[in-house]
Amino acid sequence: MNTHRILGAPATGRRRWAASVAAAAAALLLTVTQASAASTAYLNRTQWITDSPESSAITSQVRSIYLADGTYVWALSTSDASNGAHVDGSLASRRIYLQAGTYTWYCTISAEMPYTGRYVSQCSLRNGGNAPAIMQSGSWLPPYSGNYTWGGYLAPQ
Repeated sequence: MNTHRILGAPATGRRRWAASVAAAAAALLLTVTQASAASTAYLNRTQWITDSPESSAITSQVRSIYLADGTYVWALSTSDASNGAHVDGSLASRRIYLQAGTYTWYCTISAEMPYTGRYVSQCSLRNGGNAPAIMQSGSWLPPYSGNYTWGGYLAPQ
């Protein structure tokens, strides 16, 4: 029995099959969302958030994005999904200069530590092996349990 077969590929077609897999993998790696200098990029999720978080509460989202060289307004917030009203304390924003490149954009909501019964939001942007840029909201608590939209945006200036 040939123990070097790849996922049952016939021994005679292994090279062709491996080349096809490599080409497909390369195409997937190149499938990166691009934000041009004229468009705002978003990383948002709508989900149920309780007004009494447990100490282990955490949720996150991630996106790979290509950004053009320039200055952006980077913001994060949490708002009521039914009417768009922002939750007090959940807003944060700043201007940031970013070099052109592909970034990993990661946002989380977690219970504030030490545990206070409130939430805190945090987002980071990482370009390759460089140290990430990080932004964090103040502590916040939704006025009632319900569906909230949370995350952030990058708006070119």
